[in-house]
Amino acid sequence: NMKTKNFIGIALATALALPAAAQTDTRPVPAQPQASTLPANWQHGVFMEVFVRGYQDSNGDGIGDLKGLTQRLDYLKKLGVSGLWLMPITASSDHDHGYATTDYRNIEPQYGTLADFDELIGEAHKRGIGIVMDYVINHASWQFPPFQQAAADRNSPWRSRFVWNPNPGPGWDIWGKYPWYDAAQKLWTWTGEWKDLPPIAPGSPDIFFGTFGPHMPDFKLRNPAVVQYHEESRRVWRNRGLDGDRLE
Repeated sequence: NMKTKNFIGIALATALALPAAAQTDTRPVPAQPQASTLPANWQHGVFMEVFVRGYQDSNGDGIGDLKGLTQRLDYLKKLGVSGLWLMPITASSDHDHGYATTDYRNIEPQYGTLADFDELIGEAHKRGIGIVMDYVINHASWQFPPFQQAAADRNSPWRSRFVWNPNPGPGWDIWGKYPWYDAAQKLWTWTGEWKDLPPIAPGSPDIFFGTFGPHMPDFKLRNPAVVQYHEESRRVWRNRGLDGDRLE
């Protein structure tokens, strides 16, 4: 598929041009337990799912943001809402629904800042409203710096945190179905036809696995280091007062 090959070619070129110094925050995050100030059994009340981008714009740029959501809390309280479920608000490459994560520990810049997040949490809790958010654990964006490092360097410590097959052959179709992202031509299977592009390194081509398409490579969740990274990243949000998350 030419479109898929061109997309992955761009990803490869970006990976090869990535500065060696590019880093992702992987520091340990100690747990900081906090007593909840929310009413008992708030989790069993009325929840509202919020696509922040499409809800309330606070600064007139046409994009919903965290400050805008904070401004609507009194209204939501009057509606009887006891919990907000946020679609991903972490930085992403799609800048849309947010499921192609590029930074698991920071806010999508178009939505605001970590300070805006803290304000939202604090004001929601004052009104007895809890907040949970989607956390994307299955995959990252192809623009996630560790994936680009793994693609460019087989010796990268991040290499083993994604799923690779250096010498694919026939039979890699997983379910025998056509996926939504290329239903007409490509099976839901290993993605990244490196053999038709400049190789990442001399030798056999490299193929990575992405359930939802080549723009979102899957993490290798059997690797304890991957699980630990996500545990640490989730603590970032819990320590800031997030009341729960939905693993995507």
